[in-house]
Amino acid sequence: MTAPQVRPIDRWFVGLEKRGVFADPASREGRDFVYRRSAARASLQRDLLVPAWTESARPGDGDPRPHDPINPQYDPATPSAPAPMQGPLQ
Repeated sequence: MTAPQVRPIDRWFVGLEKRGVFADPASREGRDFVYRRSAARASLQRDLLVPAWTESARPGDGDPRPHDPINPQYDPATPSAPAPMQGPLQ
């Protein structure tokens, strides 16, 4: 069995935590750490969200989407079309 991998960021965080930098609101080092990690997380979310959002706007292949009024089974009362049946019911 091998030892679990510890990421450098985890070592860094534990080191800061042991020194108490997060307990002190005036700690510039703790504040800088939180700002950098928050910015990195925001960038990651942007990098995941924007391509997914862009891709979702492209027309799909086959039947129109259930919420698209051009779908032949679209029902304005529910603003959707029923889901297609996938094989026999059991």
